Amino acid sequence: MIRFINSLRRHRWRILGRLKIRGEVRKKVDSGQPVKVILGSSITGFDGWLSTDLPHFDITLAKDWDYLFKEGSIDNLLAEHVFEHLSPAQSETAFYLIRKYLKKNGVFRIAVPDGYHESPDYIEYTRPGGSGPGCDDHKILWNKDLLSKMSLECGLKIQLLQYYDSNHQFTDSYQDDQNGIILRSFEKLKSDQSTSFRMSSLIADLRVK
Repeated sequence: MIRFINSLRRHRWRILGRLKIRGEVRKKVDSGQPVKVILGSSITGFDGWLSTDLPHFDITLAKDWDYLFKEGSIDNLLAEHVFEHLSPAQSETAFYLIRKYLKKNGVFRIAVPDGYHESPDYIEYTRPGGSGPGCDDHKILWNKDLLSKMSLECGLKIQLLQYYDSNHQFTDSYQDDQNGIILRSFEKLKSDQSTSFRMSSLIADLRVK
C-alpha cells in the first residue's frame, strides 16, 4: 500500500510539474515575452528563463515537446552539460526536435565537456566512466567535429564559441551571455584552482538552417 501511495504521489508531482511549465509557456506567449527554456536545468535558474528537467520534460520524447510547446515557438534554448548524458541516438533525436520547435531566428546554446581538451587529466575527469562527478552516467565525450557533424545532419547551423581543435589549440570567442549563461566556461572558471587543469567547455550556438 505504501509503495502504491508513493507511486501516486510521484505521478501527481510529475503531472503538476508539466502543467506548471505549460502554463508558464502560455503566459509568455500570450504576453509577447520571449520563450527561453533551460533544458536539464537541475537546480539552475535565471531570470526570464523557464527551468525544465526530468521527469517533467524528456527532451528525447516528441510527445513531451508537443505537450509543452508549439512548433517554431521557442526563442532560446540552453543546455549546459546535459548532452554528454545522452547516447548518440538520443542526442540526434533531441537535435531534430530542437530544430522543430526553435524559431527561425532562435538560438540553442549548448555546452558540453570538450573531448579535444589539451589536458589528459581533464579527459579522465570528464570521459564516460571517468573520475569526475556524474561521469558514471556520461555516454559521449563530445568534440567540435562531432558536434558540428551532428548539428548539420539535423538541420542546424553551428557557431562555435569556445573549443579546442584536434591539435589541442584553444579558441575562445564566447563574449556574452545574451543567448544563455554558461557557468562552466573558461572565463567564469579561470580563477578556479580546484583542479590541476584549466577548466572550460565546448560551447556553441545552434540555429535553424
